Amino acid sequence: MANQLYAHARFQMVNAQFQWPNMLLNVFAFTGPQVFVDTDLTVSDILARAPGTMLGYSDPITGKTTSPGGVMQSDPALIRGIPIGPPVSYLTMCEASVTPEASQLIFYMDEGYELPFVPNGLDIMVHPDWLQMRGWGQP
Repeated sequence: MANQLYAHARFQMVNAQFQWPNMLLNVFAFTGPQVFVDTDLTVSDILARAPGTMLGYSDPITGKTTSPGGVMQSDPALIRGIPIGPPVSYLTMCEASVTPEASQLIFYMDEGYELPFVPNGLDIMVHPDWLQMRGWGQP
């Protein structure tokens, strides 16, 4: 699998409903088999189907901008204190909700530098692609 947008996020982008700079976003870390279904809407959809578990999620992502070429840029995401244990096998970017499970899925990430990796119990910084103008992607 390769990093992908979820269908709902693509629909929002096409209909000008995706407001990158104004959205409250988090990055979620998961362990277990990498199961991407582009029609999933929320984190609970992943948890209901996949045998893995959610290991944690980031503080809200800050410093969101868009480059002149349309690259979605931001500061790194900080996921605090993922315990030592099972490896982080994939990440998702989500629009924050009242509960983590209700967070709306935007972006699935299973390819990245040193992914999967075994957490060491410390905070994890997830950086967007620094070589692509600090970008998470481009619609």
